[in-house]
Amino acid sequence: MVTLLGEAAFKRFLFRVVIAADMLGSASGSEDRHLRHAEGRRSLGLDIFRWADDALSLNHPSGSPISTLAEVLRNEAQTPGDTNAGTQPDHDLDEDDDELRRV
Repeated sequence: MVTLLGEAAFKRFLFRVVIAADMLGSASGSEDRHLRHAEGRRSLGLDIFRWADDALSLNHPSGSPISTLAEVLRNEAQTPGDTNAGTQPDHDLDEDDDELRRV
Protein backbone atom coordinates (compact mmCIF):
# COMPACT_ATOMS: atom_id res chain seq x y z
CA MET A 1 0.00 0.00 0.00
CA VAL A 2 2.89 2.35 0.73
CA THR A 3 4.14 1.78 -2.81
CA LEU A 4 0.69 2.41 -4.28
CA LEU A 5 0.22 5.65 -2.37
CA GLY A 6 3.55 6.80 -3.76
CA GLU A 7 2.09 6.58 -7.26
CA ALA A 8 0.28 9.62 -8.66
CA ALA A 9 -2.02 7.35 -10.69
CA PHE A 10 -3.23 5.56 -7.55
CA LYS A 11 -3.88 8.86 -5.79
CA ARG A 12 -5.95 9.95 -8.81
CA PHE A 13 -7.86 6.67 -8.56
CA LEU A 14 -8.58 7.28 -4.87
CA PHE A 15 -9.74 10.80 -5.65
CA ARG A 16 -12.15 9.29 -8.17
CA VAL A 17 -13.46 7.14 -5.31
CA VAL A 18 -14.06 10.34 -3.29
CA ILE A 19 -16.01 11.87 -6.19
CA ALA A 20 -17.94 8.70 -7.13
CA ALA A 21 -18.91 8.05 -3.51
CA ASP A 22 -19.89 11.72 -3.08
CA MET A 23 -17.86 11.74 0.12
CA LEU A 24 -17.65 15.54 0.06
CA GLY A 25 -21.34 16.10 -0.68
CA SER A 26 -24.53 15.90 1.30
CA ALA A 27 -27.36 13.43 0.88
CA SER A 28 -29.82 15.32 3.06
CA GLY A 29 -33.22 16.08 1.60
CA SER A 30 -33.13 13.12 -0.79
CA GLU A 31 -35.95 10.64 -1.18
CA ASP A 32 -35.53 7.56 1.01
CA ARG A 33 -34.57 5.32 -1.93
CA HIS A 34 -31.96 7.79 -3.20
CA LEU A 35 -30.70 8.45 0.32
CA ARG A 36 -30.04 4.75 0.90
CA HIS A 37 -28.19 4.53 -2.43
CA ALA A 38 -26.08 7.62 -1.64
CA GLU A 39 -25.27 6.38 1.85
CA GLY A 40 -24.28 2.96 0.47
CA ARG A 41 -21.87 4.58 -1.99
CA ARG A 42 -20.43 6.81 0.72
CA SER A 43 -20.06 3.82 3.04
CA LEU A 44 -18.16 1.84 0.38
CA GLY A 45 -15.90 4.84 -0.27
CA LEU A 46 -15.14 5.15 3.43
CA ASP A 47 -14.45 1.40 3.62
CA ILE A 48 -11.87 1.70 0.83
CA PHE A 49 -10.09 4.48 2.71
CA ARG A 50 -10.36 2.53 5.99
CA TRP A 51 -8.70 -0.49 4.31
CA ALA A 52 -5.89 1.76 3.08
CA ASP A 53 -5.40 3.23 6.56
CA ASP A 54 -5.41 -0.28 8.08
CA ALA A 55 -2.82 -1.51 5.55
CA LEU A 56 -0.60 1.46 6.41
CA SER A 57 -1.21 1.14 10.17
CA LEU A 58 -2.55 4.71 10.19
CA ASN A 59 -5.58 4.10 12.36
CA HIS A 60 -6.94 7.37 13.74
CA PRO A 61 -8.26 7.27 17.34
CA SER A 62 -11.72 8.31 16.10
CA GLY A 63 -11.94 5.25 13.84
CA SER A 64 -12.37 7.52 10.83
CA PRO A 65 -10.20 6.74 7.80
CA ILE A 66 -8.83 10.27 7.61
CA SER A 67 -5.10 9.69 7.14
CA THR A 68 -5.24 8.33 3.57
CA LEU A 69 -8.17 10.59 2.71
CA ALA A 70 -6.21 13.64 3.87
CA GLU A 71 -3.20 12.59 1.78
CA VAL A 72 -5.34 12.13 -1.34
CA LEU A 73 -7.12 15.47 -0.85
CA ARG A 74 -3.80 17.25 -0.17
CA ASN A 75 -2.37 15.75 -3.36
CA GLU A 76 -5.41 16.86 -5.37
CA ALA A 77 -5.27 20.38 -3.91
CA GLN A 78 -1.61 20.68 -4.92
CA THR A 79 -2.15 19.42 -8.48
CA PRO A 80 -1.67 22.56 -10.57
CA GLY A 81 -4.05 23.39 -13.40
CA ASP A 82 -6.02 20.13 -13.51
CA THR A 83 -9.45 21.05 -12.21
CA ASN A 84 -11.18 17.90 -13.54
CA ALA A 85 -8.67 15.32 -12.32
CA GLY A 86 -11.17 13.34 -10.27
CA THR A 87 -14.12 13.59 -12.60
CA GLN A 88 -12.71 12.24 -15.86
CA PRO A 89 -14.00 8.83 -16.93
CA ASP A 90 -11.57 5.88 -16.99
CA HIS A 91 -11.14 6.03 -20.77
CA ASP A 92 -9.39 9.38 -20.29
CA LEU A 93 -6.69 7.95 -18.03
CA ASP A 94 -3.08 8.43 -19.04
CA GLU A 95 -1.13 5.49 -20.42
CA ASP A 96 0.63 5.33 -17.04
CA ASP A 97 -2.73 4.46 -15.48
CA ASP A 98 -3.16 1.22 -17.46
CA GLU A 99 -2.23 -0.88 -14.44
CA LEU A 100 -5.06 0.66 -12.42
CA ARG A 101 -7.56 -0.53 -15.00
CA ARG A 102 -6.36 -4.10 -14.48
CA VAL A 103 -6.80 -3.99 -10.70
